[in-house]
Amino acid sequence: MSNDIFPATAAERKTYPVYSGVLKYFPDALAAVAHLSWVGNEQHNAGEPLHWSREKSSDHHDCATRHLMESGKIDTDGVRHSAKAAWRALAILQLEIEGAAAVPGTAEVKHDNCAGCKWHIEGSTCNLCDDFSLWTAADGGSYNADGVSDGGRHKADVVADEGWRK
Repeated sequence: MSNDIFPATAAERKTYPVYSGVLKYFPDALAAVAHLSWVGNEQHNAGEPLHWSREKSSDHHDCATRHLMESGKIDTDGVRHSAKAAWRALAILQLEIEGAAAVPGTAEVKHDNCAGCKWHIEGSTCNLCDDFSLWTAADGGSYNADGVSDGGRHKADVVADEGWRK
């Protein structure tokens, strides 16, 4: 796949039945996960538009497991633990897919030493890490704590220019 969500050809796109293969299968579950997104945004980003603050939590596997262990119960905020496990599973999958989209050699910045990188998928070049000190500029330079390279380009500009998704 390219940076687009769906394949380019009509025949390939038909193998992604989002409505009939997901929404129609799990309408109540997806509504519960959507409500959880709103509840979580009110808790972690009060007063802000709905968005996923990825930097606020990266322990998705541990959280998903904990919520699975409490499935069938309602959490203190009134949301089902199973909905929270499903949200965490979706977060894990989204980050996996984004990490796999980081094709080596196609972007200006990368890092190979992912010690401490919460976004890295083993064996891939990571373009999702927030620790700028682990990023390497194409010219061999580095990025400072603010994400500005020795060459003066900001990490966010590189991400936008190269089509990387964060």
